Amino acid sequence: MRKAAQGTAEWLTKQHGQNEGSLEQSATQTAGVCPRHLRVVLTSEQENLARAAERVQDDLSKAQEDASAAGETGGAKTIPADP
Repeated sequence: MRKAAQGTAEWLTKQHGQNEGSLEQSATQTAGVCPRHLRVVLTSEQENLARAAERVQDDLSKAQEDASAAGETGGAKTIPADP
């Protein structure tokens, strides 16, 4: 019985070592892939934010031009107050 238990313990130790090695290898491979994937996501998000900021800047410039043109011509529009 003692020999069987020892054999089982040795087998389990060997399996544990193999699984641990596989886990470390998978973690290393994952670490190499994830940062690349995250960079793509972050770059895409940064590009989206840059485009949105550009649109806001364009809208602001247009609003400033409109306000300036209205002020030069004295044609500033007023909105009547609600009664």
